[in-house]
Amino acid sequence: MKKILIFTLMTVTLAGCSKYNAFIDKLYDSDNSIKVNPDDNLDNPDQDGEVVSEDKPTATLKLKYKAATHEIDARIVTNWNGAPQGTIYLTWVAPKDTNCYSTSFPITKFNETQDYTVDSQSVLSDDKVCNGTWAALIVNKSDNSELAKASLEIK
Repeated sequence: MKKILIFTLMTVTLAGCSKYNAFIDKLYDSDNSIKVNPDDNLDNPDQDGEVVSEDKPTATLKLKYKAATHEIDARIVTNWNGAPQGTIYLTWVAPKDTNCYSTSFPITKFNETQDYTVDSQSVLSDDKVCNGTWAALIVNKSDNSELAKASLEIK
């Protein structure tokens, strides 16, 4: 009895898979599909080398030092103008002859225009303030152009 039940269950399962595959095949085997002639030369604006955007990305940058937390806040407004995600970077430049280090990372794109970003940079290293000139740069890595620059003197 147990063998008959297992055999019946396997048969029903295989039949169900077969019906499911036939159903899926019917969904994708439609006469309404678009026929493309492989010999046609179709224009693709993303691959033909044509510049889609005339304008370059732009950015504004404002820095503010918060002495209570020993942090510099950066407020960035970016107009991407068609630049892809991952091409615009924020770079923090630490003062020379200190134990603080410079960092750089891509800005995340949320909006094409008036994209607002906030970041903070600590000026501490081993619980000591790194005195000197701190700079922040907004760089377009696709052509290494500097979109914005600001600096602060920490004493």
